[in-house]
Amino acid sequence: MAKFKISEVVDPSANMTVLLGASTSTPLNDNDIGKPLKWAGTDRYVLCANGDPIEGFLASVQDATADGYAVGTMIAAKSGTLKRVELDGAVTLGAYVEAAAPAAVNTAEANGLGKVSVRATPVAGDNHWRLVSGTGLDGDTTAVVMCV
Repeated sequence: MAKFKISEVVDPSANMTVLLGASTSTPLNDNDIGKPLKWAGTDRYVLCANGDPIEGFLASVQDATADGYAVGTMIAAKSGTLKRVELDGAVTLGAYVEAAAPAAVNTAEANGLGKVSVRATPVAGDNHWRLVSGTGLDGDTTAVVMCV
């Protein structure tokens, strides 16, 4: 009998159209889909660096640009949103997570999922993501996190 696993669930109201990227010279593309994002300035989000709090995940990138930046859809951190991720090491169920070191801009993650690692303590004001399925200990490093 197959084991039950929680699935990804995204409330459509959590989707936001945003500008993407740290500069207009290196726009994000489809290879960046699934990676964690953080706010970078008015209407603009960039890829998280290792240890950053996660404010959302990149869902799509459009062919269009605005103000020289790529335009895309971000799944914003909204309480109850469930997102499938790749664990960068073991994480205890119920632990808070943060962004792990991502693949370079325009380079896809090995399995297309954003990487996360354990966060010792939540930072005040963050949108907190908590591990609700998977641990990285059973050889399967994919898991599901929930925004709380």
